[in-house]
Amino acid sequence: LAPVLQAGMAQRFDLAPFSPVGFAVLVLLLIGAGIQAWGLLGLTRTFKAAAASRALSTVALSGFKRFAWVSVAMVPLSIAQHTAIIALFTGSDPSVPGQVSIQLGSSELSRLFFAVLLVFVATVFAEGQAAKNENASFL
Repeated sequence: LAPVLQAGMAQRFDLAPFSPVGFAVLVLLLIGAGIQAWGLLGLTRTFKAAAASRALSTVALSGFKRFAWVSVAMVPLSIAQHTAIIALFTGSDPSVPGQVSIQLGSSELSRLFFAVLLVFVATVFAEGQAAKNENASFL
């Protein structure tokens, strides 16, 4: 059984068909994933500060703002990534004439709405932080 599995894996995970277009697509996808990971790291700072009873601290607020703005930035970036991937695949296939597909539909608009909503919530949190600091200065 092991030689059969090994032979199947060698065929399935051969890197020859993925060069250079496949690696270009991988790099494009990793750029977006890296930016999203950077935004999520900001969100973890928010959760850690909230767990330490500092939900409206500057660290928590900056982490949430970063996540919100990265969410907004990822909408056009994901559209550009999709377009670049389609261009790479159609450009490398001689049987398909060169074409570009730009996708802007309800999925992208709903992600944009959600991202703008996160920015609004971050703004509300900033106002809450300002009110908390103002109240603390009076006491």
